[in-house]
Amino acid sequence: MNLRLRLSNGTLKHLTLHAETVQTAPSGAWCWQGTLQDVTEQVHARQTLDERNAIFATIAEQATDAIALVDTETGRFLEFNPAAWRDLGYTPEE
Repeated sequence: MNLRLRLSNGTLKHLTLHAETVQTAPSGAWCWQGTLQDVTEQVHARQTLDERNAIFATIAEQATDAIALVDTETGRFLEFNPAAWRDLGYTPEE
């Protein structure tokens, strides 16, 4: 389970909770047992990566030059920008 926690100083922390219920006594009492992990740095890194990917996608989409991503092992085209489709005569489906 992913959680967000705002600290008293206003800082927002992102946490991941992994827990399970366990029976603690023969009387039938139950409790939660688990771990809580601070994943704030990973969340911020993902957000930064997503923002940069959006910027590069916009640049590629608006570029007037053809841009293509090619798998160097197979030689297959993986992605084209619209200028590449136009210049090479392909459609996105092809």
